[in-house]
Formats: sequence, C-alpha cells, structure tokens
Amino acid sequence: MATVFEKAKEGYLDKQAGMKLRHEIYEPGDSRDANVSIEKFLGRKQSTQPFLKKIGIGAQQKREAPAGPTHKDR
Repeated sequence: MATVFEKAKEGYLDKQAGMKLRHEIYEPGDSRDANVSIEKFLGRKQSTQPFLKKIGIGAQQKREAPAGPTHKDR
C-alpha cells in the first residue's frame, strides 16, 4: 500500500492519500472484505511485485531449462 503514498505529491504526509486510506480502509473496517478495500485503495489488483522491486528482487526473468542429452549423446 506504500506505493500510493510514494506516488503522492507530498509523499507519506500527503493529505489526499491519507484521506483515501481513511475512506477505503479504515472507515469500512470489517464491513467488507479486506481484499476489496485494499484494491479500492490501490486502484488496482494486489500484487507482490512492488514490494519485491522495493527490496531489490524485482521480477525474475523466466529461464529456459537446459536442454537434456540428445540422441547423439547417448
């Protein structure tokens, strides 16, 4: 959820981002599913990618498995 504040004009002290947090997360509380509240706050589906990027892991590129022995190698 930090991405909302990181993108905000005033960062973590941004009033609009704080009000959005209040309205979308705190006010509904347990009256709606937490995942719905989080998605409304973020404006997108939840993802671990921003967190992984923040800690320096980022998206891992898919690597092809090395080719096994060929018929000629046998």
